[in-house]
Amino acid sequence: MSVLKVALSLGGSIFSRDTGIDVKYVKEFSKSVLEISKKHEVFIVTGGGRTARLYIEAGRRLGLNEDLLDMLGIIATRLNALIVSASLGEKGLGLVPERIEDIDRIEKGKIFVMGGTVPGHTTDAVCAMLAVHKGADLLINATNVDGVYEKDPKKDPTAKRFEKLTTSQLLKIVKTKGYQAGTSAVIDPKAALIIHENKIKTVIVDGRDVRNIVDAVDGLVRGTVIE
Repeated sequence: MSVLKVALSLGGSIFSRDTGIDVKYVKEFSKSVLEISKKHEVFIVTGGGRTARLYIEAGRRLGLNEDLLDMLGIIATRLNALIVSASLGEKGLGLVPERIEDIDRIEKGKIFVMGGTVPGHTTDAVCAMLAVHKGADLLINATNVDGVYEKDPKKDPTAKRFEKLTTSQLLKIVKTKGYQAGTSAVIDPKAALIIHENKIKTVIVDGRDVRNIVDAVDGLVRGTVIE
């Protein structure tokens, strides 16, 4: 297999939960990323999860505007990015980049991990933009569901899961969803639009099992393939 450039969007809800940070998961994830990095170039964007929602909920009760609420969420994503990066040991950066372009200046052999950037851009969208910037061969969206469904599977257990979608079909499915700080969805409309316009091969898998992420890099996808 040739060397791949893999952009990985790690949903914050996978390890930033109501019970706190899932340290066991972070260790398992980092171990898997280090294995992937031996053969491929991988760069990661982490979501905010429960950490972000706690601050956004508090800010909303305080009457903060959406931009400030978004900044609270962004700071939380960077906290998550820092703990993931630190767990990579010598391969970690020891800091959290705040711009996509910072990837052009990292030391060779390091694994790039970042959180959010600016208000209005979810971490999925940031990862999609990072994929475009680096010319990624694959974008993996590791979330807490095992793919794209016609309806919310948490609300409708009979909802059909799509094994394959075109980028146009994905865009049609998500374009009716609105966005506000703290929104949680399998993928947001802006990210879907970037994926569509740039024809980025994308897979959506249940990242709670790190094996799904590793296998997706190897071409075995238990989820939804979008291309």
